[in-house]
Amino acid sequence: MQQPDVAVMFSGGRDSSLAVVRYCMAQTRVRLLRFTTGLGIPSELPTIREAELRAAFPEMIHEETPTLSAYGIVRRLALADIEEDFRRFAGKNLVLLGEKLALHCAATVHCLRNSVTVLADGTTGYQADLPEQRRVAIKFFHDLAQHFDITYETPVLDCASSQEVRFGLLEAGLSTKSLEGISMFADTFSYAADETVADYLAAKRQTAVEYIERHIPARRPGRLPSQPHRGLEQDCGRA
Repeated sequence: MQQPDVAVMFSGGRDSSLAVVRYCMAQTRVRLLRFTTGLGIPSELPTIREAELRAAFPEMIHEETPTLSAYGIVRRLALADIEEDFRRFAGKNLVLLGEKLALHCAATVHCLRNSVTVLADGTTGYQADLPEQRRVAIKFFHDLAQHFDITYETPVLDCASSQEVRFGLLEAGLSTKSLEGISMFADTFSYAADETVADYLAAKRQTAVEYIERHIPARRPGRLPSQPHRGLEQDCGRA
């Protein structure tokens, strides 16, 4: 039986590219999702990586690669209350965590509108110091997706080093360069404790859920879990 489509949150970077490679090699048809958030410098580099992937797996990459606009939800989640967020969450810069939540919101809406039941990204084990790739964040994203009957997967979570990712790309005949855009907030933060990450996501979950519900008019209103840290987050602000 043919496996269902998987939507991969695709940046053009090594990690999300290897996620695509692994699905394609498992004969799973992949739908690439790209995003615009206003927090990065526009680049054509992801287009180069996409061309590499299509050349390597011509039958496994969905014909269209939508670019999802997440400006509104990024502002609502990550920027609108930024001063209060710094005061509330141990003075930590969690803007990129808010951006990642916004991407999950936009991707979830796309999946629900297009009957895609599996959503994945390039979260890896070797970048677990990043707030958005922490285990507590992964569980949060997983539970939110599950709430909307979507399975969230992290196919390269087992990669313990960037070298392992490079080898995987090389074996598939792809460039080992990172072909992704540049975030304006990259390398602007210090380590945040798991509790701080969990508190931040919990504080944003209602906004995320309301955004998704608002953009899926036929769907019943969602139930929020009684334990906010155990799952649910995602919304993207009213565009």
